[in-house]
Amino acid sequence: MGHKIGRNDPCPCGSGKKYKKCCLLKDEEKQQSKIDDRPAISRKDLYNNKDYDDLNMAPPFSYDQEVSDDDERPSSKGIADQYTCRQFEREIPDIGGDQQKIIKGWFSQYKKIPRKDENNPSLIKDHIVRFLDQHPDLAVNFAPDDIIFSLETGYLRYGNYDEFVAFLKWYRDNFRPAYNQAAPFFDHYLIAYNLVQGKTEDIPELFTFFKTYPDESANCLARVIDLLKAADEENLLLNLLGDIYLQVYYSPKLMGSFEFVEPILARTYGQHLKKDYREIDLDALIADVKSLSDKVPDMGIYTGKEYWKNFLEEMYAKIPSAEFPSDRDGIISYFRNTALRFRLFLHDIKKKNWIGADHLSTSVTEFLVTPISENKRPKSPFKFTTDLIERHILDDYRDIFGINSINAISFLQALYYFAEYLQEENLYNIDDRKNLEEMSLSLFRRIYDSYASAEYGVRIFQNFPV
Repeated sequence: MGHKIGRNDPCPCGSGKKYKKCCLLKDEEKQQSKIDDRPAISRKDLYNNKDYDDLNMAPPFSYDQEVSDDDERPSSKGIADQYTCRQFEREIPDIGGDQQKIIKGWFSQYKKIPRKDENNPSLIKDHIVRFLDQHPDLAVNFAPDDIIFSLETGYLRYGNYDEFVAFLKWYRDNFRPAYNQAAPFFDHYLIAYNLVQGKTEDIPELFTFFKTYPDESANCLARVIDLLKAADEENLLLNLLGDIYLQVYYSPKLMGSFEFVEPILARTYGQHLKKDYREIDLDALIADVKSLSDKVPDMGIYTGKEYWKNFLEEMYAKIPSAEFPSDRDGIISYFRNTALRFRLFLHDIKKKNWIGADHLSTSVTEFLVTPISENKRPKSPFKFTTDLIERHILDDYRDIFGINSINAISFLQALYYFAEYLQEENLYNIDDRKNLEEMSLSLFRRIYDSYASAEYGVRIFQNFPV
């Protein structure tokens, strides 16, 4: 995984805490995952077998080849200045020596709490509550963020997470300035909890900090977006991103984060799609897409009429052939056609919103085209193995703490649905479908069992597939 993080190093999550005081415990939990980077078979080795043919080396990329003549791109120069993020100012009041002694005295008592006691999380929580009740004026100086991070891990490990959530809500309601010192992390916990519990009506209010200070913690914001996409909560996602996606996209801290705009694009074209594609107002669709493209010109969004005409025909009318192309361009076109048809299947048959359908179909597309990047052509386009899928997860869903479990399981859910779609298109028989479903389910269980005790949001998948 690269450079080993020292216990006293700054935590890579961006909290500003030492690693040992922040994410170390969660990291240790995740390192017990049954899917890690121990498998010796590399992606390249997996493609060097009788199931793959060699492709010619990829031709040099040309931007002009990818953008039609009518796709004129305005410059992004000057646009970024229109979208700036408000910065969060941490204001810690000065306190006297006596007040500092009170805080130090609390920490001395905290260190004496038994660390192996099963009720340890509750004991620590009660210890925090007593201090805040007795010294509300010291809440911001006290701000036990790192202890609350560890507390969350303790409740995940020992159970009774409801008690932790009740405490966090109490802390948020009564000590907001102190809570705000780590609000992106705490709000992420609460959003995940409400999604799992089905309390979606309580979520919009938890977007307040993200909307006010959009780039304060891009990592937390991205994880919330991942959760909302995985849960297919399109309205909540638009509520969160609608007013801030451009600020985040143009933030100097992030430098062009496409992932914050892609859901907006999916919704922009999706709102024009109808059951019968011949009834779609193509000009209106293109006008809305172009309006978005003009705001993010360097993202390379297609606005040409021919592109969107082909897009709709491939999604609605062109059924993938049983004959698999042998040339690079033909393979890419074949997989694009398959992915668009799968996206329509997810929306019409599985009743996914367009953002959710785009998210799932894109994850499958990335998996399908991976051999091409290695100059390999699968002899059978949809012959998958557990090793291939696992290797893809390890290579493409790795983050600083291990596997990005939410996105990895979303990918497995997409594969599970993809098996049914392929049978619907007569590209799979019933045995092929069952085989891919069983592989997806088996890998899901391995990840879920490893991460459910370390990351509460994973539990949105407890009824896999969602």
